[in-house]
Amino acid sequence: MSIVTNIMICGHDVDEHIDEVNKWLTEHGHYPIGYIDPCNEVVGGEKCLEIRILIGAFNHLELDDFISHLNSIDWGRDRVDLFVKEENDDPIYFRRIIIWEGC
Repeated sequence: MSIVTNIMICGHDVDEHIDEVNKWLTEHGHYPIGYIDPCNEVVGGEKCLEIRILIGAFNHLELDDFISHLNSIDWGRDRVDLFVKEENDDPIYFRRIIIWEGC
């Protein structure tokens, strides 16, 4: 049975920590998280995004453990938000979890 968790990690420099995020994911049997290039034409508009986004959908993600791992990362001075939508959540809404407040 599949239980999907959709996640987005957003912040100014989250891409600098993608290896730390992916290390945990792969050690727990998941594929690596994706990265949205902020200046890729796929995102639309005429300007580059002003944040970086890590994004993925994972089967049987141990969300509490994953959040603990994210909280253990020194994200630096910038704020980092995690947006989560689990399979049985309201189909429209993502929950927002503040991972790092920054300075």
